[in-house]
Amino acid sequence: MNTKVTQMIELLFRDVQESDEVQALREEVLNNCQDRFEDLIRGGLREEEALAAVMESLKGMEDVLKDYPRKEAASPEKDVRKETPIPEAQSEQPENAVFQPENVKAIHVQLTGCDLEVTTGGNEVLLEKQGAVHYGMETDGTLRIWQERVAANVFKGISWEESISSFEHFGDAMNRLAQNVSQLISGKIGEISGTQEARLTMRLPESFHPEVSIRTMGGDIRWIGPVPGSRFILGTTSGDMTVQIDRDTLVNEVEISSTSGDAELHMSAETVRVATVSGDISWDGDAGVLEMNSTSGDTEVKGRIRMASLKTTSGDLDLELEDDQTAEIKADTVSGDIHVRMAGSEVQAKLKTVSGEIRTHGIDLVEEAPIQIEANTISGNLKISGEK
Repeated sequence: MNTKVTQMIELLFRDVQESDEVQALREEVLNNCQDRFEDLIRGGLREEEALAAVMESLKGMEDVLKDYPRKEAASPEKDVRKETPIPEAQSEQPENAVFQPENVKAIHVQLTGCDLEVTTGGNEVLLEKQGAVHYGMETDGTLRIWQERVAANVFKGISWEESISSFEHFGDAMNRLAQNVSQLISGKIGEISGTQEARLTMRLPESFHPEVSIRTMGGDIRWIGPVPGSRFILGTTSGDMTVQIDRDTLVNEVEISSTSGDAELHMSAETVRVATVSGDISWDGDAGVLEMNSTSGDTEVKGRIRMASLKTTSGDLDLELEDDQTAEIKADTVSGDIHVRMAGSEVQAKLKTVSGEIRTHGIDLVEEAPIQIEANTISGNLKISGEK
């Protein structure tokens, strides 16, 4: 476990009055943030970048915690220090690059503040870039596309030692980070990275199916049409993700991660893992094994699902099963609501809540049924409805 992540969470909850619900919420947020930090480090971010991404995601917890009783009045906020402008660098001219698909085995993309759009078409791998986006082909057939790191400027004005020493400094760091990241997202790339606005478009042949790994710190990802190879990885810190792949095509392994951006996914896969801290998750398609984890965002799932594990701290979970075949569903939330809609009427269910309400409609609870549902919540409501 990273000590600084733990200290961030302790400071965030320091003034909240203790209760069983608050304790469960704190532990869930801590575990999610530690997992996210480790994922970001494995994805190639430096420690300060990963800490900043975790800290930025915790802004979504302010609305969650504001209604909880406080131990004492919150400390007055300090004035946010004014930013020192960072001079812009010379812009790059738009450039195109073409690769033969038989020479490309995998595509690895790591961007800092650049939107990415991927479409299907043609017989070659086509890159259209604008701004300081670089690319290179490795000897193993991996096409790498990247931007220079922005850590030194995105985290400008943040003292990590101070930010984890007191709640006031922690608030200062969050405000400063929010300013820097908002500039990145709004397109003021020059002020953050030293380059002018960057954008990348990829066009892939329909018969081309490479392994894909794409990670971006501030840009949106839009993937329309191309079918990736056996492994498909998308990750973003604060950008949104949209994926549309023919539902009848089954991708082997999919990993999607986001800190504060939303993820809208229309596809099918054997194994799916999706994680977000404060963004919403939407999955529309079939899945053999589906794992979704969110801290404060809402989760929506629709399709033919055989096994699912859905977890959220304060967001709502909405699951619609499109057939009445064998399915094992486990859903857990602290304060959000859980609603499961079934195509059939028979279900084997274990439902548990501490202070919420449990409701069923149009279903028969039986000891043995093809659909098995286990749902747990502390203060949220549980509802299961069928077509009876």
